[in-house]
Amino acid sequence: MRYKITPETTEKEVNARKCFQLPGSKEDVVKIQSVFPSPHGFKFIREEYYQGRYCAVWQNVTRWAQKKNVYTLWVTNSSCGVAPVHYEMRGYNSLLGSHYDKYEITYTDFDNSFPSSIFDLPVNGELGWAPPILPVVLGLMASPPCSPETKKCGDLPGSAVEHRVLVNPMEDLVGRHQPWAHEVFHHYRRRLGRRYGSARELEHRQSV
Repeated sequence: MRYKITPETTEKEVNARKCFQLPGSKEDVVKIQSVFPSPHGFKFIREEYYQGRYCAVWQNVTRWAQKKNVYTLWVTNSSCGVAPVHYEMRGYNSLLGSHYDKYEITYTDFDNSFPSSIFDLPVNGELGWAPPILPVVLGLMASPPCSPETKKCGDLPGSAVEHRVLVNPMEDLVGRHQPWAHEVFHHYRRRLGRRYGSARELEHRQSV
């Protein structure tokens, strides 16, 4: 189940904080959107200082066809245990999905401790339920809690074909799948009977 806490404005109320939900399915499994690489395949190569912090450097080198991919992770010891410091990808962006290039991610705030209640599933209809507040990573902040006016998590407004994009628009920007926004485009293209003169124009239209 996906949850989204966001203000909603209607003819009766302005910026009222609401909770919406979008269920998954066998064909559309709800997965965690990770910002950390899997340690599988990484090997320790050295120790060094990185931006003033003493780090252990781990690296994973892979090949796809004739292309070489080098993934390097800097980790350090902190008061709460091992913490990631920096991640560099030269090649395919295997973490967030993108073209061949050089990508760098800096972890500015990390905490590997968490309350056991973070794994408690919300009960739909529970007054004042708030999603678990996860550690702030890469400047991404958890959604604000529900106010007492939020009595339950309802369905997203608008057409059902748009719900997947509305509940998590960032997924289209960093995912490895065909963008959900393209599916919305083709839905309305078929509905309105729009035709384009060439495949190139069609590709341009769906990406605008």
